[in-house]
Amino acid sequence: MLCLLYRKQFLNAFNLYKWRKKLKIKTHQKTFDVLYKNVNGFALSKSARQNNDSIELLYGEINFESFIALLSCCNINDQTRFYDLGSGTGKAVIATALVYPIKKAVGIERLETLYNCANQLKQKLIRETRDDSFAQRIEFIYSDFFQCDLGKADLVFINATAFIGDAWTKVANHLQQLKKNSQCISISKKLPAKEFKLELETRVEMSWGIAFAYIHRKR
Repeated sequence: MLCLLYRKQFLNAFNLYKWRKKLKIKTHQKTFDVLYKNVNGFALSKSARQNNDSIELLYGEINFESFIALLSCCNINDQTRFYDLGSGTGKAVIATALVYPIKKAVGIERLETLYNCANQLKQKLIRETRDDSFAQRIEFIYSDFFQCDLGKADLVFINATAFIGDAWTKVANHLQQLKKNSQCISISKKLPAKEFKLELETRVEMSWGIAFAYIHRKR
C-alpha cells in the first residue's frame, strides 16, 4: 500500500514536471514577473475607483501558474480568441498570450488607469521578448464589457466574485451571445445550466486565496 502511495505521488510530480517543461512555465513565469515587478494593480484600482466604488469594480488578480493550469483544461489552439472581461492590468491576457500560440488575447477594462497600465505592459512585453507578434495578438479595449460584442470569442474568462444578484444575471444574459461550443471560465459563480453546460468544477489560486472555478461550454 505504501509503495502504491509513493508511486502515485511520483507520477503526479512527474506529470507536473512534464507539463511545466512542455509549456515552458518557468521561462514564461520569469518574463511575466519582470513585467509586473513594479506594478501595483490594487493601488491603481483603488485610485481609479475614488469616484465610482461600485462593488463590481473590486480588484483581484490571477496567480500565473495556477491560471495557466486552469487554461490547460480548455480547448486552446492557434485559432483561439481569448477574452478577459474586466482585464485590469492585463495579467490574464498577457499570461495567456505568453504561454499559448493563440490567435488573439483581448482584455476589456472600464477603468482608464488600469487600461493604460495594461497597454504600457504590452509594449514592455514586446521590448523584453523582441517579439513583434504580440502587437497583433494582444489587444486591450477601454470599455464596459457590456458594450462589447463577444460573438467572436472562443474562450472567455470572468472573475464573477463581485457580481451579486441581478448584476450576475445581467452578466449571464450578456454571455448568451457567445457562439455555440465556445467556452467560458467563471470564478466563484456558475453560469445558468440552460444556456451553458458545466464541463469542469475545480479550484484555482487567486490573489485573495483559493477560489472555485467553473468551465462551461455554450450549448
